[in-house]
Amino acid sequence: MFTYLVGFDRFIALDWANYALELSLHSENKDSSVSQLKSWLSSRVSGNDAIRKTSNVLGRLWFDANEEKGYFRTEAHHINQVAKKSDNVIFHWGMAILTFPFFHEACFQVGRLHSLQTSFTRQEIHVRMAEKYSNQGTVPRSIDRILQSLVDWKLLEKVSARNLSSQHHKTADDRVKRWLLELMVYSTQQKRIPLNSFYKLPELFAFEFNGDVAHIANSSKKVKIERDGGNMEYISWRY
Repeated sequence: MFTYLVGFDRFIALDWANYALELSLHSENKDSSVSQLKSWLSSRVSGNDAIRKTSNVLGRLWFDANEEKGYFRTEAHHINQVAKKSDNVIFHWGMAILTFPFFHEACFQVGRLHSLQTSFTRQEIHVRMAEKYSNQGTVPRSIDRILQSLVDWKLLEKVSARNLSSQHHKTADDRVKRWLLELMVYSTQQKRIPLNSFYKLPELFAFEFNGDVAHIANSSKKVKIERDGGNMEYISWRY
């Protein structure tokens, strides 16, 4: 049960995610891609079970045929051809947010702590996550794997033996920013986010938009800015 809830239960190195993305760019056969990924991982991950589980996480990010994620994966492929490879981490992070609610919640809790203090411990995240997922089964270990991955992705950094702090990944590419903005709107239950609150989304702790959210939203064909009866502006998904 808890493995199903968690999903993202392995350490995922940035290099591994980049390799999976490259495979997904050049292959339309999921089984072939997974087989090639497992073979590549065999020299980097110890044990057949670990290789299988790691490839499962990467496969759900970049090989899953789920139509809901199809637009974002296809757009990531297109943008990847012309964007800086250093921005790949945004695509991995975004697809993980969309695919794994547990990963989303972990990033949300990291962001909430980051807004209150300069650093935090793994145990603090464990306590906050336990309020929603309990502290049983694979949950504590999976939290540690997510934090370990975010450190490798350079979205978090170790500031001491016990403490972590956030790092900022800055991109000047409006195409990448638009992709991320669209994904964040789509990933919410109501498919809309108050415009003034977008800058403050806890899970976006590692990314900056530098005041250009409205401009980016207006350049999108997938979201729009609209007002409600109380004159509150929202970024909403276009149906």
